[in-house]
Amino acid sequence: MSIDLYAESLKQLETLQPQERIIILHPNCQFRYRLAHTILGFPHTCPLELNNADEGFPSAEDIVQQVHTFVSSIIAEGFSANHYYIFFDEVDLLPSDYLTDLLPSLLSALDASTFRIVLNGRYAPYNVLYHPHLKNKIRLLPINEPLLMVDYTRPKKAPHTLEVMAFGQGRVFLDARFIEWSGDVPRQLFFYFVDNEQALSSDVFKIFWPHMTKGQASNVFHVTNGQIKSHLGGVRLTDYRGGYYRLSSQFHIHYDVAQFESLFEKLDTEQEYVRQRQLEQLLYLYQADFLFDMDNAWVNQRRKELLEKYNIVCVSLADIYEKQGAVLEAIGMLLQVFRADHLRDDIVLRLMQLYQRLEDYDKVKEVYALHVQAVDSKRGAGPSQELKNVYQQILDTSTD
Repeated sequence: MSIDLYAESLKQLETLQPQERIIILHPNCQFRYRLAHTILGFPHTCPLELNNADEGFPSAEDIVQQVHTFVSSIIAEGFSANHYYIFFDEVDLLPSDYLTDLLPSLLSALDASTFRIVLNGRYAPYNVLYHPHLKNKIRLLPINEPLLMVDYTRPKKAPHTLEVMAFGQGRVFLDARFIEWSGDVPRQLFFYFVDNEQALSSDVFKIFWPHMTKGQASNVFHVTNGQIKSHLGGVRLTDYRGGYYRLSSQFHIHYDVAQFESLFEKLDTEQEYVRQRQLEQLLYLYQADFLFDMDNAWVNQRRKELLEKYNIVCVSLADIYEKQGAVLEAIGMLLQVFRADHLRDDIVLRLMQLYQRLEDYDKVKEVYALHVQAVDSKRGAGPSQELKNVYQQILDTSTD
């Protein structure tokens, strides 16, 4: 891939400012584990040993002792460094007040020009991010807001930051805090509002409560809206203006689907390198099918629309990779389309031809067999004559 977000992350690590002494590996980063593994592999990284809760967690003095012992040991082995990383793993499993009590003391006890602290976890440590004595010393790594790796340390554009990831199972973060939903309907209505930005109450009633009277649906709607509000810290998601429910200005919303569709519409048709980079960003955003754990009419329709765009992205990238001679990468993109739809003759044809270039005739047979099975099941007929002819030609070539 020409867009190497991992390499860009390492560059960000190398260009930290002196005051940035706490590094938080961004929880929304898809390659966070790889980044953590890289940092842990540095000879100048001290991985902390944190005792379990029954034995008590180490104090700042205990950790300073661990760090000094570590530094002494690697110096004795003939290695020295200008700076050292102190690595805290699985910080989301630590008591919420442990780090906020520990880190100020730890920073005071360690030389500012030599030591940096790295925090890694599934969720960003909210209490650390907004601690008055720590927030100016923090750097999120990596930062890439178009790909929803938001810099929580920057001044907010609205009172609250809302991160919404609908590609996949659907995750929501309010000011870096993960929201755990207590019911399916509030969660579904939340995603509907975010995806539509503005909505008529009559449309909402038809989608969510089609068998209720208008009065009944209205009552349930307002109760559900109240449940959404409680999940968002007492702030309403929508305001009623001009006959529509519109997203509230209280939130600055980062929405992966909106970013995906915006970037898709702006795809460059002139410069191949720019287009490739955009396509790979789209691939990064589309982590999985839209809200794959939900099953209702509006979600299913949106899932279908977005999947069609994703397929275009995959085929377009396959074109570029094949042109560059990256056959395996091209196959990988086409397989993304083929796994979801065995019926497409054009994808089957290209896969067979690419596998032929690799002289992998077993894969040619496998792809063709899956296509034949799908066609027989869906259409009650065999593959096209063109596909039959190409398949036979490839098999004839394999025996030459």
